[in-house]
Amino acid sequence: MSPTLLLMGLLALACADRPVSERHSGYRLETDLPEDQRVEAVSIVDRSAAEVAALLERIGLRRRSDLHFVLHLFSHEADYEEFRRKTHDRNTFVASSLSFFDESAGEIGCAWQAGSSAARGELRRQVARHVLREYAGDAPIWFEEGLASYFEGIQSDPYGGAMDRVHHALLEVIREALAESDYCPLYQLMDLRHLDFYGLAGARQPEWPRETLYAQSWSLVFLLLHSAHPDDQEFLRLLARRLESGRWSQARYRQALSELEPRWIEFLQGGAFLELGALVSRSWARLEQGEYFAARMDASRALELDGQHRSARRVLARAAYAEEDYLIASRLFEGLARERPDDLDALLGRAQSLLMLADDEDRTRDALAAGRQASAQAPAGKRHLGLLIAIDAAEQLDDPGVSLKLVRELLQLRGVPPEVRAETLERERELIKRSIRR
Repeated sequence: MSPTLLLMGLLALACADRPVSERHSGYRLETDLPEDQRVEAVSIVDRSAAEVAALLERIGLRRRSDLHFVLHLFSHEADYEEFRRKTHDRNTFVASSLSFFDESAGEIGCAWQAGSSAARGELRRQVARHVLREYAGDAPIWFEEGLASYFEGIQSDPYGGAMDRVHHALLEVIREALAESDYCPLYQLMDLRHLDFYGLAGARQPEWPRETLYAQSWSLVFLLLHSAHPDDQEFLRLLARRLESGRWSQARYRQALSELEPRWIEFLQGGAFLELGALVSRSWARLEQGEYFAARMDASRALELDGQHRSARRVLARAAYAEEDYLIASRLFEGLARERPDDLDALLGRAQSLLMLADDEDRTRDALAAGRQASAQAPAGKRHLGLLIAIDAAEQLDDPGVSLKLVRELLQLRGVPPEVRAETLERERELIKRSIRR
């Protein structure tokens, strides 16, 4: 090997991201992701765990245990597959799966694929399976897979909010199975065990295609979680008792199940449940195309279907800001931030909206405080964004002392982009000159 090639190889190794081990609440992360992607992945894990727990508690379950797990997160799919072959599937060729969940070892493995939508879905899927174990150690396999697929199928907006909760790929599968009458009757699905559901490689296959069983499980969970029909709500209560006690209340369960199947089929053959996600997804597309009025109309229609839809409310906030409706934007961003104090986009949106409204000293001080709050809540590498707004507000107040303090605070941060650091150093020089002239 030539000295030049050797030097290039050594430089590549030196620049490569080294594996790190981090402890988080309830799990240990083992990964080779760079810091910014690591922060994003941790946000998905933590938010998904909280959402799964909230959903399970909403249907009447309580947490029984706090189970620690290890998350192996790989930048490259090849590294993930190699790890899985060596540690979990020594004799099995791993084809295309991006994740696994090992209940006995308390491990989750996932290929990150630069944060692809498929990888995010797989990560949410396996976190959901882990959290379910904490609430119900003996859940029926259809509910476990249905719940996991429910969280996998979420389509997120650019800020991690759920635009659409319909798993469209599985919806297509189950609709085709219904059309061909090739699906598992619900009374059998309820009692399928692992071997019946998954089969045994090379020895036994399930009676129905596994993809159909996944699709049935997802669609049933989706119906029960979103239906307002009193009988569906009653079945959900029976299911919660089954998850708590490990057994069904037989007489009520059989009656409820016999009435559930025709309602489930009718639900899937209809299309009303698709409208909400379609409206929110379209509102985001229009927002990105600069069609702000149309985006606000779609988001408003979505809120008529679900008044608390977080992603639709964010569209309204961002479209209002784009149309210079800063008062409305500030209030919408404030509501989003109040519900989720770590929502950096909402915090920055509120601070910037207040700055645009700053036509007197009180409002300008509000903008300065909001910028500082955004900086305090931001993850490492993004804290400068809130400080930049605070610095602009301080300069509007014509207070070089406060401005200089904020500028120096920003310069002490790690992860500030070089161009921002250069501009801030120039600001520091100008502020020092102004202070001397005074």
